[in-house]
Amino acid sequence: MKRLTRKDWDAIATALAFIGAGAQEGQRAKEGQVMGYVFAMVTCFACRQPFTCNPMKVPVCVHDGGRHPVCLACVHRVNPQRVKQGLEPIVPLPGAYDECDEGELG
Repeated sequence: MKRLTRKDWDAIATALAFIGAGAQEGQRAKEGQVMGYVFAMVTCFACRQPFTCNPMKVPVCVHDGGRHPVCLACVHRVNPQRVKQGLEPIVPLPGAYDECDEGELG
């Protein structure tokens, strides 16, 4: 897998901005509010690969006082080691790697 360049990230940001602009013209709730969904594009603490997630449900690793998200591939990779060490496996919440309704953000 190739590492993304600055040009790649600029193209991704442009595409996401375009998608977000279209959502503003989308379906409206009965109260006149724009209905929307949110996902976070983050970097996995373990493998450093970008992934998308529901920022309210994604598993995190607490390290140096911060909460760092962990991708599903790394959760699956670390769980056998956790079980061998007598720890509970990490079980992501349903929807942890999906978008969330904007109302979940509080």
